[in-house]
Amino acid sequence: FLQKDEINKLYDNINKFHSVQLTFNNVMQLDEEEKVPISLMSILNFKELKNIILTSNGNLREHLFVENPRSFIGYSDINKSIKETLEDNNLKQYFPYLNNGLTILCDAIERHKTKKDTYILQYPRIINGCQTTHILYEAFKENISGIDNIKIFAKIIATEDSNELKEK
Repeated sequence: FLQKDEINKLYDNINKFHSVQLTFNNVMQLDEEEKVPISLMSILNFKELKNIILTSNGNLREHLFVENPRSFIGYSDINKSIKETLEDNNLKQYFPYLNNGLTILCDAIERHKTKKDTYILQYPRIINGCQTTHILYEAFKENISGIDNIKIFAKIIATEDSNELKEK
């Protein structure tokens, strides 16, 4: 029989095969550091974010948040405010200014060989932005007008040593 640690390790390896191709708006690459060979700051349309957060049957990939310090807390005042911004046609274009966005940690980031501002993320995890992602997903499920065009600020970090990086 497999022990708990062995099962967890095998399960973790399944998710590590997940990779996704995303096209960003206004990508800025940050300086390379010892534990961070590549990192990006950018704006991401929700249409692109769906490539990371949705399963093939349209459900939210809950395992993306395994390294996020806080799980989804439901409809707190802050989360209600995020949802109201998404629903308000006079405010939704200001979403990237009103919301802190997402931090996505990956094992690797590779620039697409031919497509401008397109990158392939290996084993992406959302380590900051669980509340934002859940509210965006709920808005998507409710078919809120213009949701695919919502712009989200994103910081994308590649490191194979996420534990040491998170401790700093």
